[in-house]
Amino acid sequence: MDALRIKQDFPLLRNSGIVYLDSAATGQKPEVVIDAISTFYRTENGPVHRGIYELAEQATGTFEAARKAVADLINASPEEIVFTSGTTDSINTIAAAWAAHTLQKDDEIVLPVSEHHSNMLPWLELARTHGVTIIFVSLTPDFKLDIEDFLKKITPKTKLVTFALTSHIFGNYPQEYIRVIINKAHQVGAKIVLDAAQSVGHMKLDMQLLGVDFLAFSGHKLFGPTGIGVLYVNKKNFNDIAVYRMGGGMVQNITLDALDKKECALWKEMPYRLEAGTPAFAQAIGLHAAIAYIKDTISYIKLSEHEDALITHLKKLLTKYDDIVIMQPVYQKPVHSSLLSFYSMRHHAHDIAAWLSQYNIAVRAGNHCAQPIHQRLKIPASVRVSCHAYTTMHDIDAFGHALDELYENK
Repeated sequence: MDALRIKQDFPLLRNSGIVYLDSAATGQKPEVVIDAISTFYRTENGPVHRGIYELAEQATGTFEAARKAVADLINASPEEIVFTSGTTDSINTIAAAWAAHTLQKDDEIVLPVSEHHSNMLPWLELARTHGVTIIFVSLTPDFKLDIEDFLKKITPKTKLVTFALTSHIFGNYPQEYIRVIINKAHQVGAKIVLDAAQSVGHMKLDMQLLGVDFLAFSGHKLFGPTGIGVLYVNKKNFNDIAVYRMGGGMVQNITLDALDKKECALWKEMPYRLEAGTPAFAQAIGLHAAIAYIKDTISYIKLSEHEDALITHLKKLLTKYDDIVIMQPVYQKPVHSSLLSFYSMRHHAHDIAAWLSQYNIAVRAGNHCAQPIHQRLKIPASVRVSCHAYTTMHDIDAFGHALDELYENK
């Protein structure tokens, strides 16, 4: 993969001197995505699903084409694709539209203690308001997902299993772990919610092979714009989805004498019943352009090889410092990852990030919206380096040289 050539497609990175190593937080945008949004606003802007004139009809067709592109990307059906504002909104949507109306007191939800706050807080709130029980899965001292603990905690009382396909701190889990967790959940009749925010831009996802109930991801980590996300809802769960947010676009007929009726309206079918209000249609069009760019430019196999080489080199640069602890688990079989976290017993993570910033190097430092796991590991903060197709070996070397300067000067 020619990362240097790919970098030229991204205006912010092109000849800017920025060493961008924070793609796990948000991906940069290729020119074609920026142009697609600009062109739509300049020449095609019209309301979707709300007009019978030509401009509105064209906008609706373009919007629905974006939905189909997302469906094709993850091998799903368009009616299974709900547009949201991002991964956080997607997970909150399924918590409100499915879990809050389905789970009962003392039902159990199982998830790793290392999950992002977005895939933890909605379930904790559900426990507070509905009396469900949250069961946390441990990590081993060497940062591995404790698969034995995970499987042991999935019982007939488990109604929901949720986890990130790729940890935003520790990287990818082995594929065999994912398969066995999903199989065990299915055996006890539990539903599965997957957070794919860190996965969808780096690996091929197939809903037919995964066989999960719900999946969430954000457009902005997929080279797309902010403000657009995706919630995949397996069609077998459609009848269990309740309306939780109401407004235009998701209703067929309103009942004015609502007190005498079971519901105040006749709702549209999925996915529209979960898309109240004017959708982020320009952002969806930008996401469509991002998906097209990936298909035209990037091979997932070559991307994995490229990112593996970058992370391997990064680990070599870090291992020469005795006080640095690399937070990357080592499984029996090699596991691909596009990110690596570490902490120093000599320098606070924030100090490292601030030092690197002087060299125009961007990394993430802090608890990464994962306070519980940092607390359990007794780590005040960590540094995360994350890569993508536009990350070059020169970028990793620049990081290494700047870190050398820090250790030589302090």
